[in-house]
Amino acid sequence: MKSLNALDALIQALLNDETVKTFKTLEQKLLSHDDYKTLYEKLTTKQKRMVQAAHYKSKDYAEKKQEYDDLLNTIEQDPFISQYLDLQSQINDDLQLIIRLIEDEINN
Repeated sequence: MKSLNALDALIQALLNDETVKTFKTLEQKLLSHDDYKTLYEKLTTKQKRMVQAAHYKSKDYAEKKQEYDDLLNTIEQDPFISQYLDLQSQINDDLQLIIRLIEDEINN
């Protein structure tokens, strides 16, 4: 069960990370503020449509990407949402690195 202890330690390290704590605080504020929540939901919807269009090589991919980029640029003007999205990106990058390290360790 050594691997479960290592996993628990990793989870605790992530939960205690200041970036994660700040992100979770911002996320709670975002979800409790109707205007921010609505904007974020619109953004994620446009992102999903853009990704689907890219995946299926749809003719309207460029249009979907432009719609997503336009909304993203608009909402990034708000410092709160900008900080939230930046932290989300940082955490996603960190998690991808952790996944790669674990995969490398398993495969070696």
